[in-house]
Amino acid sequence: MNIVEFGYQFYPTPIEIAEELVKGIECKLINIENILEPSAGKGDLADYISNKIYSQEYRGCRIGSKPKIDCIELDENLRLILKGKDFNVVGDDFLNYQSQYCYDLIIMNPPFANGDKHLLKAIDMMERNGGQIACILNKETLENAYSKTRKLLVNKLKEHKAKVRYINNAFSNAERTTDVDIALININIIKKESSFNIFEDLRKNASIKEYSNEEYTESRIALGDYIEALISEYKLEIEAGIRFIEYYHNFKNELVNHCVKTDKYDIASFELKIFNDSSERIENDINRYIEKTRLKFWKVLFNSNQISSALTNDKSYELHDKINEFKDYEFDYYNIKALQINLISTLNDSVLDSIDRLFEEFSCRYSYDEYSKNIHLFNGWKTNKSWKINNKVIIPLNSTSNWLDNNMKLSYEARATFRDMFVVFGYLDGKRFNTTEVDNIIDQIENNNTRKKVKFPYVTCDFYKKGTCHITFNNKEILDKLNRMGAKKRNWLPPGYGSKNYNEMSNEEKQVIDDFEGEEKYMKDKVNGVIGNLDIKLLT
Repeated sequence: MNIVEFGYQFYPTPIEIAEELVKGIECKLINIENILEPSAGKGDLADYISNKIYSQEYRGCRIGSKPKIDCIELDENLRLILKGKDFNVVGDDFLNYQSQYCYDLIIMNPPFANGDKHLLKAIDMMERNGGQIACILNKETLENAYSKTRKLLVNKLKEHKAKVRYINNAFSNAERTTDVDIALININIIKKESSFNIFEDLRKNASIKEYSNEEYTESRIALGDYIEALISEYKLEIEAGIRFIEYYHNFKNELVNHCVKTDKYDIASFELKIFNDSSERIENDINRYIEKTRLKFWKVLFNSNQISSALTNDKSYELHDKINEFKDYEFDYYNIKALQINLISTLNDSVLDSIDRLFEEFSCRYSYDEYSKNIHLFNGWKTNKSWKINNKVIIPLNSTSNWLDNNMKLSYEARATFRDMFVVFGYLDGKRFNTTEVDNIIDQIENNNTRKKVKFPYVTCDFYKKGTCHITFNNKEILDKLNRMGAKKRNWLPPGYGSKNYNEMSNEEKQVIDDFEGEEKYMKDKVNGVIGNLDIKLLT
């Protein structure tokens, strides 16, 4: 078959030109799934890009099926060649082609005589859904913009910030030669925002202030404002979701009544799934959506620093174990207040249990071998098996993960231990501690591989590869309060501790005070009110 039989405007694309054209595509070829080559000829560009995607450079990187390449070609004989190559021939005349199908890429070598019309058609298609165009165009089309279509094309290329490169005599050594100079044009068209924006309309009508996810998660909002903003966002999301569900069901009913059917059992060709569930009844879809959205917002509240920073690990686990029950409770002020009341009523015992556990952790639990220096023994009230925590303690971090490449990494369990420890320190200090601060410090020491003299709030830590952590207290008052609460719970301190002056005590009581902290410190702290009340203040 003689190549000139296909007409004067058929110029197969040389591989060097195809290669230069493809270089201008802005994303990796393996991410392109749907391709159109209009005026495809015998498919030189389609061949090149298909082979390029499956070349050694990309082989094994693509997940899923081969890219779908559609072709359009006016010449009947060339269409037969394209079909023989297993390309989808979807039309014969690109300028009259009408389709809403979404393509990631239109790659084209249109006829030189009216390439402006072909490229404008491609731009019009891509402006609907966004995508890229890679086009070989007669240089004269851009340099001599004498017609309306050429002027419109030049303006469109400027509007979309097209990249244009010129090559002279590009087809001088091609399969079919010509001395034409060409322009290689690459356009990346960003999809326009849809005007269908339920959230924007609802937000304007309700005058709701929008906070970023970063603000929600980093406690930059006061607790009352945070809850108010979260409830507003919940109401907004519920209203928007219900509107969408109503739109869907109304549209589906219309489609069922009016769409073309193969038989009476045909229904609309799509369905709505609410978190992988679907129903024929609008009421069921709305209720399922509300339940799932409630659960999501309760989780957001529980995981926020405004709530989580007040909880010990045990209380946090207890709350999350019951999380699924909250889908039945409206996310509103009443139920949030009820939750707060419940947390406050039970948190005191949880905090006291955590303080006692920390006292045990730092003292008798590891009071052997190298850990024996953790405690100072003293003659307690009615017993000689009493102790308090020293200024420096050593604990094993059994949950510390392996030290890979000589870098320290703490496991989730070790991080949880540290978070709980600082929540307790915060309560002992009368403050609510932001546990994010602990995670940030741990992230920093892991990234910098810092092991010694790591400064945390209240303590300085040294981490050792053998799996121990040396903790030195920087805040003596916190350590004293921890010791007093631990000793008092165990009845190691006299009944009048904190209420009697030293000189009012019996000799036996004085001996306990002497061993525990000494007369001077006892009286100084008593006068300053430090030991008058060892209760924990719960911040709400």
